[in-house]
This record gives sequence, structure tokens and C-alpha cells, in this order.
Amino acid sequence: MKNYREKHMSKELINLPPSAIEGLSQRLDKRKPGGLAPFRREIYLGEYALVGMRYHEKSEQVILGLEPDTVLKLRREPKNEYDDGAIVVYYSGTKLGYISKSEKKILSHLMDAGKAFIGRYTGRESVEVGSDGKRMSVVHLKLFMLD
Repeated sequence: MKNYREKHMSKELINLPPSAIEGLSQRLDKRKPGGLAPFRREIYLGEYALVGMRYHEKSEQVILGLEPDTVLKLRREPKNEYDDGAIVVYYSGTKLGYISKSEKKILSHLMDAGKAFIGRYTGRESVEVGSDGKRMSVVHLKLFMLD
């Protein structure tokens, strides 16, 4: 009597082009809310704030439409002219801002080593900056490492 492997599994290797593997990967990522691949664990690292939002068109408009717990993508930007350890935060292809310099040194090294991170939007607030009454929007997110 044949065992399960002999009965149901082929011993042939299938050669898939990279585009097929990429497409399969994208479909898997979309099966779970937030675009996370199945079987990933989110390790909570803390609450962070975004900086540099005023330099990016549409970021304020996109941020106003975010719901709490919306997944934000983080990417390294090693060729940033002001900070070679820059970590940029995106939502749906729109650059929202950066993780502040003071909070991201270890994160950038981990990202360079291949670790993946996401942010989850928690809210925004308007804070007064300076004595002239100027206000600035501060966006908060929870940061998670994917394992």
C-alpha cells in the first residue's frame, strides 16, 4: 500500500518564472487583512511619531483619511541626502513621512539585515510649536517587527 506522499505528491520539480512567484506572493499577501503574509507574527516594538510630512505632497490628505489600525509600510531609504539611515513610511504608494532620527538607528540596522517592519496608524494630533502659535500635525503609529 502506498503512503500519502507516494500517492499524492509528484517528485517532479516545477520551474516557475520569477514573475509567477511574484504574482503568487502578492496574492498570498492580499489574503489576510492588512496585506500581511500568512503565518507571520507581529512583535510590538513601541509607539513612534512621523516627521517630515510637510515635505511630501498629499501626505496630509492621505493621513486625514486613515482609520485607526491601518497598516503602513516601512522602507529603508539609504540614499536619502540628509540621513543615510532614513526609514520612510508609506500608505498605498504615498510617502507619508519618516521615522524620526532619534528613534530609528537600531531599526535601520535591522532592516538592512533583512528584518521586515510595519506600522499601524494610531492617530494624529495638532501641537503648538514655538511661541508664535504655529501648529504642527503629529502622526502616531505603533511599530511591529514581522517574524
